[in-house]
Amino acid sequence: MRLLFSVALILSLQANAQSQFLELNYLGMFRDTNHYVRFDTISADSLGFTRIFMYTKSDLEKKNKSSSKVVEYYKSGKKKSEKVRVETADNKRIRIGIAWYESGELAGWGIDGEGPYYQQSFFKNGRIHNIENQGKYSVEYYENGQLKEEFFQDSVYQYSKSYYQNGQIIRACKIWRHNPVKQPRDWVYIGPCKGYYENGKTRLEGTYSEKLPANPTEYRCPFDDNCRDNRGIRIGKWKFYDDKGKLTHINTYDSKGALISKKTL
Repeated sequence: MRLLFSVALILSLQANAQSQFLELNYLGMFRDTNHYVRFDTISADSLGFTRIFMYTKSDLEKKNKSSSKVVEYYKSGKKKSEKVRVETADNKRIRIGIAWYESGELAGWGIDGEGPYYQQSFFKNGRIHNIENQGKYSVEYYENGQLKEEFFQDSVYQYSKSYYQNGQIIRACKIWRHNPVKQPRDWVYIGPCKGYYENGKTRLEGTYSEKLPANPTEYRCPFDDNCRDNRGIRIGKWKFYDDKGKLTHINTYDSKGALISKKTL
């Protein structure tokens, strides 16, 4: 494994004072305010992952030029969030934060800026809601723990899969992101794509244009045949089926996504 970069950050998160290393899965309520965290991104495979290392306050102060912290509270007086901005010794500006539900459960934490990007959020029951790591991988879960959506990235493109709460796949598509690290939520569909009903039957299938936009913006469009996808440009023939698996109609689109014809079967 090769260390890509290492940034020391100030944040009174929750930690086990006896541990110098925390796996993400064991990130729990922090109790030792004399220790802080450093986020190291390690290249272990095509996805990469993030480790968290503990540092004392004196160690941390030697590594950074300056820092500032903003704390928000609920009307009840309970702490809502802590946000820290750090200017590192190598002139990088980093933002990190942690948030809580009013009932006290951890709501999420994250890091962004001119360095590593990572965020993790939780449901009130403690289950993971969402993870985003460096724009290379993101995953979202239902509150019952069932996988809801996942994105994987190869050298250029990403691949998206979405799931119903019963575990059946909703759609499987290839996507492209203009800036996966700084704008991970800005993306469009490209290439072949296929959607499914909750019972597993094919719902639709077709191809999106692979002509990449200059800068995709974030907006939503229903995953059906009555809307010109603003998440991608449909081209050629698209087939649509009922929930029994019967082909009901075929739409044909031109190279710019305009509907040319609709054939009902």
